[in-house]
Amino acid sequence: MPMKPGCQDRLVDESQHIGSFTASNKINCVLNCTRDIRCGAVNFIPSTKLCITFNPPYNLDCSVMTISVGAFIYEKLECLHGSSRHAVSKRCICVNGFVGPRCERLMKDCSEGKQWSYQGVYSILPTYSEKPFNVFCRLKGTTVIQRRQVGNVNFNRNWTDYKNGFGDMTNGDFWLGLQKVYELLNNALDTGRYNLINTAILDNATTIRSSILGFSIEDESLNYQLRLTSVEINENNTLGDCYTPLKNQPFSTPDNDQTSSSCASMFHSGWWFNNTICSDCNPNGFFTPGTVSLNNSQWFWNTDGLNTIPDSFEIRMKYRKNP
Repeated sequence: MPMKPGCQDRLVDESQHIGSFTASNKINCVLNCTRDIRCGAVNFIPSTKLCITFNPPYNLDCSVMTISVGAFIYEKLECLHGSSRHAVSKRCICVNGFVGPRCERLMKDCSEGKQWSYQGVYSILPTYSEKPFNVFCRLKGTTVIQRRQVGNVNFNRNWTDYKNGFGDMTNGDFWLGLQKVYELLNNALDTGRYNLINTAILDNATTIRSSILGFSIEDESLNYQLRLTSVEINENNTLGDCYTPLKNQPFSTPDNDQTSSSCASMFHSGWWFNNTICSDCNPNGFFTPGTVSLNNSQWFWNTDGLNTIPDSFEIRMKYRKNP
């Protein structure tokens, strides 16, 4: 690990620390970092023999750091997990769903992969998840939680399937899984929120959508109750609002119906239903693209009169920072 140019006599801010300990010399300090994949650099203070491990951004600016006479910063140079270093910027170019200054970790959600134009199936590891799981990312950093485009997957499933997820994430229809959605929503990227984007592409290539602001769900003990702030309706969001009547309602499946009207059984799907109208849409109903919806068990979206099943339909989560 070479010394970082321009960083002599500087002390890294405590907020960037991974850890700190006493090292007999700079060699032992550096060796500790080489054994820890999280560590991208060390700050060694000879006078106190303090060794600080941290993970610097690719454009680390030492000129703004606190002065500490005699201190040195040594930085790792290698880019990890198949990534490479840009010839001009010297920045690591990440691949395969990894992110970070040295591409040292998996994404916490698809929004972190936007700068690398990640699109397709990748493994992610949200902050509070015990292990990684696969998601489908779109180029703009959205995470797809439901897709209907082929009609090759039966969505008339039980509670366990809707909790854990099912389908063909690579080439077909799928449901990500309520537990995975819950873990994504509780991801501590920073103080922010998720919006839900519903997108239908019609047989004439017209795209219509609706955006749900402040989307979240509760955990399984509350049957993944739906939370939302508002529904955005404007010239760019013309699909209509079927979510507001479902606010605060639990998720239901045919074998775990939380309504007194047996909505999940009538709709042949899992969804958030209420006792009065069940739902003005059934995105998880039987999906046969281009045909007309004839009953509640088929895909429909009544709030804007869309009774022809679209060529494709997706529900995506988009991370947005709070103002």
